[in-house]
Amino acid sequence: MDGINQIKKLKDIDPFQIIIRKLTTGVQLEYEELSFILSVSILFLQEYQKDKRRITYFNFAYFVILKVALINKLYQPLFDLSLNVGFYPINRFIYEKKLIESFSLESIKNDVEVDAYRYDKHIEMYQQRLNRTEILSSESLDNVYIAPTSFGKSSLIFDIIRINYNKKISIIVPSKSLISQSIIDLKKIFPDRKIIFNEDMYDNEESFISVFTQERALRFFSKNKKIYFDVMIVDEAHNLLPNDYRAVILARAIRRNRFRSSNSKHYYLSPLINESKSLQLEANQVFFERKIKLNIKEPDYFEFKEMGDFFKYNRFLDESYRLGWCENLYEYIKYNQKNKNFIYLRSPKKVEEFSKRLCHRLGLNEKLASLSKILSDNLHEDFYCVDYIKKGLIYLHGGIPDLIKDFLEYKFETEADIKYLVANSVVLEGINFPIEVLFILNTTDLRIKNLINLIGRVNRLNEVFSNDNDDLLKLNPNVHFVNDTYFNGKNRDMYHKMKLLKSSLFEDSVENPALLNTINDQLKNKNTGINVVQDNSTENISTVRELEDFLIYDDQKDNSLLKTIIEQDVHNIYNEFNQVHEILFGRMERYLISSFWMGLNIIDKIYYFFIKDFDYDLKIKSKKFLRFNYKNTRKYYNNFVYRMHNLSLKSHINHILKYYDWLGRNNISKYKKFYIGAGFGEIPYWSGNKNNTCIDLSLKSRKQRANLALVHLKNETDFVNFDLLKFVNILYEVKLITEAEYNCFIYGSEQRENINLFKAGLSTQLISFLKA
Repeated sequence: MDGINQIKKLKDIDPFQIIIRKLTTGVQLEYEELSFILSVSILFLQEYQKDKRRITYFNFAYFVILKVALINKLYQPLFDLSLNVGFYPINRFIYEKKLIESFSLESIKNDVEVDAYRYDKHIEMYQQRLNRTEILSSESLDNVYIAPTSFGKSSLIFDIIRINYNKKISIIVPSKSLISQSIIDLKKIFPDRKIIFNEDMYDNEESFISVFTQERALRFFSKNKKIYFDVMIVDEAHNLLPNDYRAVILARAIRRNRFRSSNSKHYYLSPLINESKSLQLEANQVFFERKIKLNIKEPDYFEFKEMGDFFKYNRFLDESYRLGWCENLYEYIKYNQKNKNFIYLRSPKKVEEFSKRLCHRLGLNEKLASLSKILSDNLHEDFYCVDYIKKGLIYLHGGIPDLIKDFLEYKFETEADIKYLVANSVVLEGINFPIEVLFILNTTDLRIKNLINLIGRVNRLNEVFSNDNDDLLKLNPNVHFVNDTYFNGKNRDMYHKMKLLKSSLFEDSVENPALLNTINDQLKNKNTGINVVQDNSTENISTVRELEDFLIYDDQKDNSLLKTIIEQDVHNIYNEFNQVHEILFGRMERYLISSFWMGLNIIDKIYYFFIKDFDYDLKIKSKKFLRFNYKNTRKYYNNFVYRMHNLSLKSHINHILKYYDWLGRNNISKYKKFYIGAGFGEIPYWSGNKNNTCIDLSLKSRKQRANLALVHLKNETDFVNFDLLKFVNILYEVKLITEAEYNCFIYGSEQRENINLFKAGLSTQLISFLKA
């Protein structure tokens, strides 16, 4: 029931075509044109009232009425429509800013009624208020709230916490960045509550608020065998749908919590789910769903062609109108810039390259010199952003250490003179930046749902209805698709990606094999490789779903090693895990009583238990672990873990730089290829390999090495915290390392004082700094 084709048929009517072109390109309408197009919009609204599934009919009518208000300054139709559909913030804004010359007594009466929808210093929409109150009063165990980006999901989370204040509450978020932001927001609202964001911060509290990724939630469950959350809030719940490992373990975390507490309440929040049954994990699961289908924002879409022409796109008519010509993409961005500009690219390397090119065209801002000095003093004087931030630009990607990434995000949000943010998918979900205009320079792997979510970042509703605004232009955010062969690739015209936005309707693609309604039978029956383990209770495990059931429901102690390995996803690093498991089980029994084992450091223990003599099994799936066959590699990581906990960020970068300088000066050929990863690699590790994962440090300047050191530090820290930590958790779980060894790896110390400070929320580096 989309209706987009019915609207496109009206293109054959000349007056209609002319008027839509004017509205799209921002040209004022004559009186007769206004009368005609408003009459057409009323007809579409009437059709929508007859059948609420015709969302596109409403969207088109709203587009017309909003444009008439913004271009012709004729706000009465928008005021009336908003009143009828419950877009009350628009009514209040028009009334307070006196955008209509004279209000009728009826309008004044209606404004008084609108005040009943005031909530926490702002006016709610009718559907927003209704859904919020119904979700909060729901007695269902599984509740789903589906609403466009910035439609009050954060405030709903706070309300859920308030009504469950003395319970064990967990918010599951998709990224570490969202953990940081959520903690800041929660501290403001609940200053007296303990907020746990690391599984080791738990200290047997009866009630708490926790913010975890799904990985941290599962580690929390593994370390606390009886614990459960009375309330689990799954933010960005559409991340349950894909066929990937993180979606599977998110499903596992949800199912495990419900298994431990059959009465636990779960809330699923998302802007990108079509229907709640897509989230179904159990046959008897019934969802209480509330959904907002109408979006109060209607974006304008622009396209810049590489030859310089630029156009405005109307998604309802699928038409592009030429607006003019610009010399290049940098001038185009400067011409269309606003106070806060977000430039999206995919590759971290291209993020840095574009930032460099744009900065050459920007002037210095003396107000930002102090911020530049902070970065120079605390990170490194050669970090690119030390120079860029003085011109009002920062960049973000996954290769920037979390501490500095959090700092830059905060400064972009709070510092008015920082006008440009260049970033990739690290800001795709949940981050609440004050973005006013979006420039998309790469659309690779940007599917329709990701595209909608990205566009939803522009003009959050609290910014739209801010008292600082004199009009409602922010209801009509600008999104620019910028074509460039270097940044988007050859033969990739973004017009085809823009056409995906013709309709606001989309279907759920349920590919996660752990979900009940997986659409792909091959995924549902995907072999796990665990089907021939000798133990009778596991010999029939063959599908992902059966494996998940085994992990959640089996409580036999004989399977503890197997379950722990699978929980940590370590079974997937081996080609023939069933054979490997038998050997690991034998090693466990032998090493528990071995004096040789007791004399090893923790990195050597990882090697001797998980890696030694498994070259064949590892080289197919996990070649990166084969380097641990070398004693120097093990020595390097043993030292790296110490530095990670004890050195400041700047000291650690300088340590890496000294190593780089030595390698760069060394003429031995094997040092010419330094592994840096696919994101920044320029040459393959060996000839014939298509993957560029290495760099030649001898060809890099001091400044380039400093920035590569940042990436190297982030990569290695992630490798320790994600890959090696899995091994350490298994060894600790099966009692092959002591608590002191575990604490030294996790906290950098076995001192109880340090551990308590860490559990209070301090980082290991900050603890070392304070004690020094």
